[in-house]
Amino acid sequence: RRWSDDNENDNITDNARSTSSSNALPATIASSTKIKFDINAATTIEAAIRNNLANALGQIGQDKLALEHYEASLAVKRRVGGDFHMEIAHTLMGMGALLGGPLKDFTKGLNCFKEALFIYRTNLDELIGGSIGGNQDGFFGDEDAEEIDKHIQNALRNISLIEAALLKNRDGASNRRRR
Repeated sequence: RRWSDDNENDNITDNARSTSSSNALPATIASSTKIKFDINAATTIEAAIRNNLANALGQIGQDKLALEHYEASLAVKRRVGGDFHMEIAHTLMGMGALLGGPLKDFTKGLNCFKEALFIYRTNLDELIGGSIGGNQDGFFGDEDAEEIDKHIQNALRNISLIEAALLKNRDGASNRRRR
């Protein structure tokens, strides 16, 4: 199964990641229980760094630590850009790929993809309506309608994959109960 985040070159897969010891983090980093971070002092640069770090950590199998960095990045982005900024949707897509892929938390992954889809559609509506830009300062420039539509299609594809996985899990559980 392949869950796509929003960067077509950065897809998190269950079997594409190596679990060899060469990818292991030093014990002091890997055993970290919670990352330290002050949301009031955090900047958009820190949010971008944490997002990129989360992606890299996910690629080397440090999924729980990756999730912590995605969550920190998302908190900063929400504080700075509001709940409907495109960068929030991009981070939600990465989180959804991690949750719905290696962490196997399909419900949370599905929620991330659905929220990202809502944000993408809201931004597309505003872009087409000509009113985009209200609270869009602080990260990057506007994305055009064609680019946003690609993100929407990606989110819809991921939602379909996770819904199919949830249905398969439900059907498998009901078959086991019948036996």
